[in-house]
Amino acid sequence: MNSWTFKPYPPKRGPVFILRMGDADLADHYGRPRLCYELLQLYTDKPDEAIVLFSGDDFVPSPLIDQFGPESVAALIDFLCLTPEDIGAHHFEDYDAEQMNFVRKHAEFLQFDVHCRMGVEL
Repeated sequence: MNSWTFKPYPPKRGPVFILRMGDADLADHYGRPRLCYELLQLYTDKPDEAIVLFSGDDFVPSPLIDQFGPESVAALIDFLCLTPEDIGAHHFEDYDAEQMNFVRKHAEFLQFDVHCRMGVEL
């Protein structure tokens, strides 16, 4: 499992996010490998209270990029950081309170931080 830690806020001003990605040992309908992922949110003063915001085994990066490279990480974060304004509120009906809090308060900051750190244009 590959892991990246993102700190989009100054120390003690907001949460830290950890993205984990690995091979799901599955393939999509075209035979391309699917990746499993997990996005966690935690506060540095409460490291034992990490919240799993999103997890799945359905991410299929472009076959033209390294599946664990910067473009793949940025693409997954772009998907996880979508907001109701981006694609419509009906896509968020199954989100829980923590996920909606993330979307409203942190998604844009995390997305910007990931793109800057990975060197991938928005």
